[in-house]
Formats: sequence, C-alpha cells, structure tokens
Amino acid sequence: MYAKEDVAALLNDASIDFAQLSIVSAFEVASIDKAPADALVLEHASIVVEKATGEKCERCWSISESVGANEAHPTVCARCAEVVEKYYA
Repeated sequence: MYAKEDVAALLNDASIDFAQLSIVSAFEVASIDKAPADALVLEHASIVVEKATGEKCERCWSISESVGANEAHPTVCARCAEVVEKYYA
C-alpha cells in the first residue's frame, strides 16, 4: 500500500495486524510518492498486489519465508510455531 502521510500513519499502527485483517501474507506501507505506475490508484492511497515469497504455512496458510525456521515445527511459520509451543506443547 502506498499512502498519503495521514493514511500511512493509521496503517502503520503496530497494534493492528493489517496483513491478518486483510487476509494476506504480508502488508507493507510506503509513501504514495513511491507508488509504481501499475498501482491501482485510489483517492488516498495506491495499491499493488504481488505474489508473496516463501512457503505456505500448514497451520495458517499464509505464505512466509519463516516456514521451516523452527526445527521442532518445520511445516509452520514462526508466528504459528510460537503459538503451537505456547498452547499445545
């Protein structure tokens, strides 16, 4: 997402997981001035959707480069491995 300064401030709120809210693997915010020519242009922001890099997590189905990082749980992402360790170990 490429957003104007006031909108970017809202989208950078660390208390909200916009990737999870949007049901996407990753959500990044940059200045609207950096939006590429092929972005979908809206009133206060521009959007680019790209294929995520990494592997599909067996638990949450998000695509993440952290899948396999935890040797005890090689088929899940780091976030899911933490949840599994905390609640199911």
